[in-house]
Amino acid sequence: MKHYPKLDQRILEYLEDCPHASDTLEGIAKWWVTRHHVSETVTAIQQALDDLQREGSVSERHLPDGQILYFLKTPG
Repeated sequence: MKHYPKLDQRILEYLEDCPHASDTLEGIAKWWVTRHHVSETVTAIQQALDDLQREGSVSERHLPDGQILYFLKTPG
């Protein structure tokens, strides 16, 4: 069950517009989501990213410092 389908769509649209983009949860909240004058909580964004990962649209990469980058999952 999707928690924030509109937020899922905004994140996915940003990634489709910028397919080489990747960022941390905080970066996504600050630059991708709020750039559209949307006030969402980090918790809501995390839930949306989790939904997109379950669907197979978004992947994550764990960095050595513990942060996670999220990016558009490409076929192959």
